[in-house]
Amino acid sequence: TTDLFLDVWLPAQGGAVLLDEQELAEAEGKRLVTTAQASTAREEAMRLLRQHAEGLWPPGVVSTWSLTRAREAISR
Repeated sequence: TTDLFLDVWLPAQGGAVLLDEQELAEAEGKRLVTTAQASTAREEAMRLLRQHAEGLWPPGVVSTWSLTRAREAISR
């Protein structure tokens, strides 16, 4: 997995928010990511925001993974 700076945050009160756009722009300006990588990251973030608005993202399995369940999975 490569972190391309952008984050899609789902606040507890609902909605979806795109974070760290400036960080991606700075990384692109410093050539830490290519223009193509930055473009792909932006397109994917926009796709997720659209899907969230349509009720299609995140998938249902996300809500079934509690901290307890994750801890149980790694302790096996």
